[in-house]
Amino acid sequence: MCTSIAMTTNDFYFGRTMDFEYNFNECVVFTPRNYPLPFRRTSIMDKHYAMLGMATVMEGYPLYAEAVNEKGLCMAGLNFVGNAHYSKIEKVYIATNESYSYQIEFYQISDAAYATSFYNNNKSKFEAAKTENSVETNNDLENNSKYTLTTDDKYKAVSKVNNNIIYL
Repeated sequence: MCTSIAMTTNDFYFGRTMDFEYNFNECVVFTPRNYPLPFRRTSIMDKHYAMLGMATVMEGYPLYAEAVNEKGLCMAGLNFVGNAHYSKIEKVYIATNESYSYQIEFYQISDAAYATSFYNNNKSKFEAAKTENSVETNNDLENNSKYTLTTDDKYKAVSKVNNNIIYL
């Protein structure tokens, strides 16, 4: 289980443990103030304070494990094995290559309506990234759906089979 501590004396101190037996190519990352941060499920954030922390950078996007912004607000992604509970997502499997240039995600979801919403939300995000040179496919059957997009030499796919989602 990961933990964190914040302490205020004449100065402010923040730290955390990372109880993993592997690394994720983390490094010290500085994100300048107002650097555009695109998100999968919401709009681009282009107004924010500068941040400094430990992160993995994928496709120019910092995936922070912990960070502090220029005003002193700290955050940490803590892993509470056996304590955190996400009732609609039963299992998640994530695989990447060594350079983190691609990632495959598999979600087992208990609720059919939530699985459909999860699929449609990701499909909408992909559709929003289309350019005039994009190639897309879309297949919808009774309990199976698949959407792919190739754009700017990048391949993206999301597939739903019953209540299972595969995201690439």
